[in-house]
Amino acid sequence: MKNILFVVHRYAPFPGGSENHTRDLAEETLKRGHRVAVFTGEHQGDWNGVHVTSDTAVFNYPWDLVVVHGGDVGIQNLVLSNIKQLPYPVLYLLIKPSESPVCMQGLRDARWIGCGTPQDWEHVKKHDGRVFYDGLIRKCVNINLSLNEAHAVGLPGFREKYGIKTKKRREGAVCSKNTILKVFQK
Repeated sequence: MKNILFVVHRYAPFPGGSENHTRDLAEETLKRGHRVAVFTGEHQGDWNGVHVTSDTAVFNYPWDLVVVHGGDVGIQNLVLSNIKQLPYPVLYLLIKPSESPVCMQGLRDARWIGCGTPQDWEHVKKHDGRVFYDGLIRKCVNINLSLNEAHAVGLPGFREKYGIKTKKRREGAVCSKNTILKVFQK
């Protein structure tokens, strides 16, 4: 059993892609017998058996992995800017590639980088080999961003813009969770 903490700005039942993707990942991880919690800024308490909190004391727990879902949002930025102070590994899921200072720090300091779209991979390739950023590609893992159509909330053209080819769920949370658990083998 692993102890996995997910970090996202808002959590279910709030609508949105990040909220639902993180919920799917957290619930699938819990079903597989792992201890799971979500650190978030906006929530309505524990949800479907997943412990959900805004209390930074959650970082006192011995996590095996912290999964940060994107950047350029307060909660995620808090974690990305403090990765080096955390005593456990961080997987930074690129959700919308950004060159903001905190997102670039996350690229540099995270043990693994999760890429789910061609734009994510291009972003990492663009910065790989630059001063302080050598070896980024070696830290990358492929994350399946298949969407559950019932949860998909977004602007028209979002899938096309970010290279998400399916309109139906292809066990996205399961595929992503398998990939996340594989980082322990690297």
